[in-house]
Amino acid sequence: MPAGTDVTKLSVPEEFDKDLISLSPFKSEHEIVKGKPYIALNPDDVINQIEKSGYAIHGATISIQIGSSK
Repeated sequence: MPAGTDVTKLSVPEEFDKDLISLSPFKSEHEIVKGKPYIALNPDDVINQIEKSGYAIHGATISIQIGSSK
């Protein structure tokens, strides 16, 4: 979200599970740049959401598989 945004004044759409959502800063003073590659983050999508709604909802799943190729 843009710098200076008060997260206590934001609301999320009703269809989101209230048990899964807590509004709090994840990273402060972190600049997201359109077109720059990030791990588990689509910067263009996040920036578009911020421009439209004032915030972005983002989730990521990372799977690690350990095993032998034999």
